[in-house]
Amino acid sequence: MTGARAAAAGAGLLVLGAAVGTATVWVHPVGWGLALGAAATLAALVAAPAGWRRLAYGVGWVVAAGWFVFARPEGDFVISSDPAGYAVLGLGLVVVVLVVATVPGPRRRSGPS
Repeated sequence: MTGARAAAAGAGLLVLGAAVGTATVWVHPVGWGLALGAAATLAALVAAPAGWRRLAYGVGWVVAAGWFVFARPEGDFVISSDPAGYAVLGLGLVVVVLVVATVPGPRRRSGPS
């Protein structure tokens, strides 16, 4: 894949991750919404190619979902401390672990040192 196409794919996956993360947070209070958000998150994560493009998806998801962890100006939270809220936070941890586990390591030089 050329550099421009790889950058476009990475940007698209970053936006997709942000959209899926935001949608998951919005529907997580409803039981079926949490299940649907988790399924969409994991399906897109597995479908994204391993490596840097999967990292772009994961960063988009975690940043978008993480934005809602902080208190709003009114003093309330979007992700509350209930089982559904903890499930979303756990899903974010799963996203981070799967993304970090598939990032390529440093390349080894071929030839004598």
